[in-house]
Amino acid sequence: MGSSSNILTVAMTGLILAGAPSPALSASVSFTGTVTRVIDGDSVIIQPGISFPDSLTLRHSDTQTAAKRLRLAEIDAPEMHQPFGPEAKAALEAMVLGKRVVVAYKDRDRYGRIIGTLYLDGVSVNLRLVAAGAAWHFRKYSKSAVLRQAERRARTAARGLWRSRPTVAPWEFRSTGRIGTR
Repeated sequence: MGSSSNILTVAMTGLILAGAPSPALSASVSFTGTVTRVIDGDSVIIQPGISFPDSLTLRHSDTQTAAKRLRLAEIDAPEMHQPFGPEAKAALEAMVLGKRVVVAYKDRDRYGRIIGTLYLDGVSVNLRLVAAGAAWHFRKYSKSAVLRQAERRARTAARGLWRSRPTVAPWEFRSTGRIGTR
């Protein structure tokens, strides 16, 4: 298995050559912050800057400067105990851990996590993960043609999780708790 940095280099080269734009997220709020922890391949903890506009706060305990848990929108990475889960986490860590990012979001999930798109240097991290084969395009929650095409290219090029068979989408893995074929 190649390193996550090699996966990212290949994916970004493909995106740059293809001229792929970042997927649009019609966010009502954005903020900047530093990624202080990567939980798994599609979830991080961000320490926001002072100007965090917390219009979506659902709990009174949240403050404008409290660390925020973010679930990356429109994608789904393998679970940590699923094949390629640790590699997906490592790919996300290599991209964003300790770095200043922009978060665009408009909602929270049932667990209170912000659902949003991470941008690093103006490029969607969500898109980079799918293009690298570190996550699926989560079609149940996204109609993005850009993400759909990035996943198709990653599959065709056998990048990341697409290098081995069988692969099981995380939503299927969570619903059955077992590995099948896809």
